[in-house]
Order: sequence, then C-alpha cells, then structure tokens
Amino acid sequence: MNNETVKERGITTVGDSYTTLEGPGIPIRRPLPTRTVRPVDVDPFLLLDHADLPQMPKFAAGQGTHHHRGFEVITYVLEGSVDDQPGEGPIQHIEKGGLQKITTGSGISHGGAPSDGSAGRVNALQIWVNLARKDKKEPPLSQVVAAKDIPEVKTGASLVRVLVGPGSPTRLYTPALLLDVAVQANGNFTWDIPSSFQGYAYVLEGDGHFGVDAEPVKATQIAVIGPGEGLTVRAGAIALRFFLAAGEPHREPIRWDGPYVD
Repeated sequence: MNNETVKERGITTVGDSYTTLEGPGIPIRRPLPTRTVRPVDVDPFLLLDHADLPQMPKFAAGQGTHHHRGFEVITYVLEGSVDDQPGEGPIQHIEKGGLQKITTGSGISHGGAPSDGSAGRVNALQIWVNLARKDKKEPPLSQVVAAKDIPEVKTGASLVRVLVGPGSPTRLYTPALLLDVAVQANGNFTWDIPSSFQGYAYVLEGDGHFGVDAEPVKATQIAVIGPGEGLTVRAGAIALRFFLAAGEPHREPIRWDGPYVD
C-alpha cells in the first residue's frame, strides 16, 4: 500500500496479552511479543511488559539484578514508585508518572524493586526498543525523568502525556513516539504519526474503537497500527486509557538471546 495515498491508519492485528513470571517470581502481563504480535510486526519495538500489582513483594533493588545489551529500556510508572540501580551507579528513584530510560548499548546490569514509599503497590510498563546495528556498541547510560517534566497536551476530549516525542526531555537513538493517552467516555483522540513509523496501541483501561475501520480493542489487548499518517481513536461508554508506541523500523535481523539483542 502506498503511504502517500493513505492518510488515516487502520489496525492490522488485535492480540491478547498473557501472564508470565519475571525476576523473583513477579507475575506480569505481556502484550508483546506473543504468537499473534511479533517484534517484526512492530519493529523497532521488541517487548512490552505490564506489571499491575496491588502488593508487589518487597525486595532490594540488587536482588533483581540482571544484564542487558543491544536495546533501550523505558520503565514508565503509572502507580506507586520504583527504585532501580543501573550498573555500578547510585540507586535511581522513579516516581508515579515518571520514567527511566536505560540505553543498554554494549552491556549493563540493573535491578528494580518497589521503593519504600510505594507500600508495595506498583503499576508500571516496561518497553524495549531495539537499537540499530550501528548503535549496539554505544556506551550504556541511564536517565530519570520526573513526572512534572513530562509534557502534557490537551486535545479536545483527550489528555496526552508525551513520554518520547515533541517537547519530551527523553531522547532515544531510534526516532520514536511514546504516548500515554487518556480519552473521556465517548470522546475522540487524533494524532499525526510520521508515515514511516510503525507500532502499536496497548489498552490499559476501558475500551475503544481504533483506526479508520473503528476496530474494537479492550483492556489488556494490543493493536498493531497499519500504514498511513494519522490515527483516530474513539472511547467507549467509559473513559479509555492506552499506551501508544510508534517508531522508525530498523528492518534488520533481530538476534535475540534472552536479555541480549545483538
């Protein structure tokens, strides 16, 4: 399909997430990857995990230490707060509404845990964004962005937090757009996305109709966005909240070996 003649994006696939265990036995919901939605379908995105726990087991950040290389990790905290220690540096605190970005590059260890002030309640997303082959040996680094420094855009019936994109202090090696979108009941959301980008929407709360064909998508489902430019979403009878990720695909082989993507 010629992107020059396609203005409004549709939805190519709707997939269900599933529950798995991560780290020290923590149950998380995984919308990506699944048998239905593969990383190649949403390149440059590799993984999306959603931890929504009313009482996450308390443990020290170092107890969950593990290693990564070859991609960037964004941890976005919706509720509660998280402590994370990247490499040999100090523990970093990620508050509600804030995020942490780690460029794993040539390799780094990190370990996250609920902070003392979270009372065990944690609701957070973790997003893996692949690095282009030319960037995989870059030195690792980390950045924490406070909630107050994430720009918000009010557009009609929707409130958009720009985690990565215009006005955001967070920069990725890969051109990308990451949005936390809240839409009032029966309200509409529209956003322009560069025609070269591809990606997905993951519904956190409520349900809605996505894209030019008004594809129904409900909470915990992921929708792969098709070619075009703009994306329009209409919320259902209750308020809708979803996470939108779109980025420039690398179109390179994904060499995935557990926590390493070379």
